[in-house]
Amino acid sequence: WNPPVDLGFPPAFTPGSESLPSYHITSLFPLYDRNDNLHIVGNVSPYVRDTNWILPGEVWHWCAANPDTWNRIHIASPESLNAAVGYNTMICARPSLGEDEHGNLFVAWEEFDGVNVEQTTSRVRADIWYSYSTDNGVNWADGTKITDGGEVSYRFPSILNPIGDTVMVEYIIDQVAGFFLYSEGPATSNPIVVQKCANPYAPGVEGPKN
Repeated sequence: WNPPVDLGFPPAFTPGSESLPSYHITSLFPLYDRNDNLHIVGNVSPYVRDTNWILPGEVWHWCAANPDTWNRIHIASPESLNAAVGYNTMICARPSLGEDEHGNLFVAWEEFDGVNVEQTTSRVRADIWYSYSTDNGVNWADGTKITDGGEVSYRFPSILNPIGDTVMVEYIIDQVAGFFLYSEGPATSNPIVVQKCANPYAPGVEGPKN
């Protein structure tokens, strides 16, 4: 193995203030693109003095080939958080990357709805979001929610590679928000699904579509 390289932290929150970015255990997903450039997406949460907060959350992209190695993808900062997000997560988390044949990048992540509460566990439910970049991750489209909220929680997304005319995101539909293993509700049978979205940059597709 080569010597480790310290990526540092993205310039999240307010650089120079008492709020410092911290990686979460759900951070950091790597991808080598078609030109063998390394891309990494990660989500960070703020440390304020000695306390780690779960929001606001930010999703960032890193690539040494870009003018700025770190570029922000998304900020999640709901006005209300009516219940806990649950075990081992933060307000937005678990980003994963994909690339199509034209070099466009796609990222998906889970993000909790601060007001959609599972009453049996007092845990908020999550949705799946995604974004994309046409310039190697320098600029990103506004995040788009691709699930419909409701009475289930959508968790653990993963983009399937390679990406062609269709962007496919795999995730779990959690019937009761929370982890049974940590006494957050009952054990449930949760389907794993693949949601398909049209690649807005595939030949013959006119503009972004879901």
